[in-house]
Amino acid sequence: MINIAICDDTEKEGKIVYEWVCKYFANKEEIHKIWLFNSSKALWYEIEDGKQFDILLLDIEMPEIDGIDLTYAIKEKIPETLVIFITSYEKYVYESFKVQPYRFIPK
Repeated sequence: MINIAICDDTEKEGKIVYEWVCKYFANKEEIHKIWLFNSSKALWYEIEDGKQFDILLLDIEMPEIDGIDLTYAIKEKIPETLVIFITSYEKYVYESFKVQPYRFIPK
């Protein structure tokens, strides 16, 4: 099973990413589960409680814990997780390289 978490503090944009992922898996045979979080703290609490995610689709600029700091913490707990940043702020591209994301996708 592929466990995917999407975290974007803007509910509308989080739902758009959720729909993209659903469309991608619509004709695939892989078993998957998708979680949508509107709070970086809520995602972090799930991870602290032992939830394992294979792929994280994260916004970078979020009010509680930004996506880069969240990734540092997540990589300590589950280093094999693939992180994909999806953000409107291309100014974070080079800063995001410090946490070695799998991809950086501008919105």
